[in-house]
Formats: sequence, structure tokens, C-alpha cells
Amino acid sequence: MKTILMLTDFSETANHAVSYLTSIAGQLGTEKIILYHSTHVDHPDMIMITDVLVPIPSERYEMYKEALIELDRIKTKFELSFEKSLSVEIITDDRPVIKAVEEIVSLQNVDLVVLGLRGTHDQGKNSVGRIPAHLMTRHDFPLLIIPSLAPLGKVNSIMLACELKAISDRLPAVQLKTIVKTFDASFYIVNVNQNENTDAAGFIKEQTDLHRLLDELQPEFHYVQNKDIVSGLLEFADLHQIDLIVAVPKQRGLLERLFHESATKKIAVKATRPLLLLHKK
Repeated sequence: MKTILMLTDFSETANHAVSYLTSIAGQLGTEKIILYHSTHVDHPDMIMITDVLVPIPSERYEMYKEALIELDRIKTKFELSFEKSLSVEIITDDRPVIKAVEEIVSLQNVDLVVLGLRGTHDQGKNSVGRIPAHLMTRHDFPLLIIPSLAPLGKVNSIMLACELKAISDRLPAVQLKTIVKTFDASFYIVNVNQNENTDAAGFIKEQTDLHRLLDELQPEFHYVQNKDIVSGLLEFADLHQIDLIVAVPKQRGLLERLFHESATKKIAVKATRPLLLLHKK
């Protein structure tokens, strides 16, 4: 993770994400951080990255100038937190956030995109926000989502939330192995089964593939019974004090189900630990 793109809207949630990234960037061997803030205005009550309502200054120049001041403050925090030299680039413009992320990732060979998430819910329905939802479901770059309650500190344990289905086709094993080795973390592989009626032959095949791909990491394998996948995963994470949850979201088409039905999204909302989304290219 040499080059990281950090999105910020200067909210408390985004500032916490900055603090979290500061606490782990040394483990990642990060050489460059790109700080990005969009001044794009859809309408006067525009909802920014973490669903914070942003007041619109009367003059766009004032908005731009204020953003530069805040970005420079964050840049200084990163630079003071590293013993070795770290390149920090600040960018602010009026591109829509999604467009800006796509272009920056492509042009600057970004290894990881990072953003904060407030992690609230409304009347039982999960509420991630438009921009995180889009980044989670429609892009294949690594995305680190940092809940507002995520504790600061190094990553010593990683949990892969694993669905035993088409492992060979869907699991980004090379990327996952690189991440676990980079953090030098203990590694848990957790599968939650919602019912006891499983295809035994298919289960054994997927298990075999999983061992073949990841045994070199010396993981602990855990198979949990729970009617709710998200609850099963998060209960395990709490019990074993997992520092980072890794998930591989299913690919969905344009006519995907409503996003609040996604287990990955529920994890993002309910978790108090960072969630890293990976995709097999």
C-alpha cells in the first residue's frame, strides 16, 4: 500500500479516519498519501462523504481557500507523525467525488482508497451514504472504510469474512496474502453458515480450495452457525478482538438489489472495526 488516497469532508468522522490511518500507515510502508476534498455542489443541502450537511459559502473561492487550509492542517499532522519522510499531496476541486476518485486512482496508481463512515442507522435501516455505497459496490480498487468508533492502534489481527462459494474464482488470494504479511498479523478465516443443510461435497471442495490458497499464512479456520451472517461475523470479531475485517463483496449488476440488503453494507454500518474490501481483478 505505497500510495493511499484519503477522502475527507473535514467532519469529525473524517478526522477520526485520518487519525486511524496515521496509526497504521507505518505498518503499511506508505510512501505517499493523497488528501482529497471535493467542493462540488449538487444543491444547497449537499450530503458529503460521511453524510454531513455542508454549508455552502457565498463565494466558491472562499470554499476553495477554506478547503486548502484544512487540507494543509491534515497534511502537517501526517508529516509530524512519521519518522521517515512521507510525501503528502493535497487536492481540492469541484469535481464530483466519484469522478475525482476514479481519475485519481487511475492517474496516480493508487493502492488503497480510505474514507470514514459514521455507521448510523435509521429506524432499523442501514444508512451508509451515497458515495460510500457507490464505491463499495461499483469499483474494484481496495477500499478501507473506517467507522467513527474504530479504536486507534496497530493491526495485530485480521479476519477474512469468507463465503464458501466459488473461492477459486472470487478470492483475491495474492492481494490478501500481501496484506496479512505486510501487517505481520495473526489471521482468522471465518465462515458463517445460516443453516445446517449444506451440500457436503461442495463444502469439502470449497474448503480444499481455501486451504490450498491460504494455508501458507497459517490461518485459524472457524465455521460459525448463525441465522444472521453479519451478527455471526461481528460477534466473532468482538470475541477475538479482531483489528481489521476483510470482505470480498459479490459483484452486482446495474439492477442490483437495494443496497441496504447487502451484508457487506450491514457490516460497514454495524462494525466498530475497520472494514477492508478487496476484489479479484
